[in-house]
Amino acid sequence: MTDAAVMGSASTGSGRPQGTLGRGSGDNRRHQGRGHPRRFVPKQAKFEGSCIDLKGHFFDSTGYDCADRFTKTLEQISNYVGREYWHGGTMAKAVEKLTQPTMTMPSTPNGYGTDKVDPTDKYVWEQEVKEAIHDKKEIGKLVKKLYALVMGQCAEAMVAQMSAHKDFKPTSDRMNGIDLLKII
Repeated sequence: MTDAAVMGSASTGSGRPQGTLGRGSGDNRRHQGRGHPRRFVPKQAKFEGSCIDLKGHFFDSTGYDCADRFTKTLEQISNYVGREYWHGGTMAKAVEKLTQPTMTMPSTPNGYGTDKVDPTDKYVWEQEVKEAIHDKKEIGKLVKKLYALVMGQCAEAMVAQMSAHKDFKPTSDRMNGIDLLKII
């Protein structure tokens, strides 16, 4: 054999030339998959709620910290509605206590319905009644707005669990945010 032939087919000790790897060779397994693009499987994004201001505060029925998460999320929602909603104090208190917000009607002035009522007292009372009726309508709208906020802060597992609750359908039909929090 010539020197060129010896150099081109250097022995590996297995009887095969060094540059050619056979099927059973361990070196071949090392190189498998190279040159083939790996498939990128995107990691599912962690649910953090739909409200940017409440990011990371959401209701979930999975995991070991559901009760603690509920308490913290409820507190954050109470703070949020207190800060952002028109009747913030009333709505924050309703969320915190899980009670329906109520508006009290002003008491009628003495002698109302008779000639002995002071015209100024009568006028002030009538204006307060109008305002109370307007506020009652506004709070009704805010309870519906709260419903949408709370639903946006629920993970899929929580929505599935709530949907199975006996009071979910009527609560959903009325879009009552306070009752939705009670279901959670």
